[in-house]
Amino acid sequence: MQSTSANFVKPPRSQAPAWERTAIEAPSRERMQVLSQKTNSQKNSQPIRKALSLLEVVLALSILGIATGILSTIMQQSADNGLRARRMTQAEMVCESKMAEAMAGALPLQSTQWTPIASIDGTSWYYSLEVIQAEQPNLIGVVIQVNDQLAMTESQRPLSRLIQWIIDPSLGLDTKPAAETDTTGQSTSSTGASPPS
Repeated sequence: MQSTSANFVKPPRSQAPAWERTAIEAPSRERMQVLSQKTNSQKNSQPIRKALSLLEVVLALSILGIATGILSTIMQQSADNGLRARRMTQAEMVCESKMAEAMAGALPLQSTQWTPIASIDGTSWYYSLEVIQAEQPNLIGVVIQVNDQLAMTESQRPLSRLIQWIIDPSLGLDTKPAAETDTTGQSTSSTGASPPS
């Protein structure tokens, strides 16, 4: 007895039932629609650019040039400001030193024009001293100015300027009182107390 499955032969696709043909052909139709959509989108889209246009290159170079110019200007200004700050710091130190010399009596309290000082770090410095009268009696002001240029116009200002108010030294208040001699020949101070023997 032969098997019934051996006698069953699958009919060709054209002779297959309609539902079976639709199930077999459905995936291929979907693939064809997807492929046609891709080709249509590629035709409608612009071609892919592989390089920059000349206008874009010129714009990029001009922006780079402007930015470089601005940065170089800022760096130059920063360097100039740093050098000026260094000069002003050195001028203040020289001015304070000269004021200390004047207060200690190493410099005479007389108005003097610009006088050279020994160069410091390769820079020649000049100072001037001026004695001014204050509104208060018996009080004077000592003005010391320091600059690194000898020839200055009226519009230019010195790098450093100090003013200190002191009691007029001509009054003699900063000197010790003179010793007095009594009738016994012993020297006494102005307070009248005799020195210890």
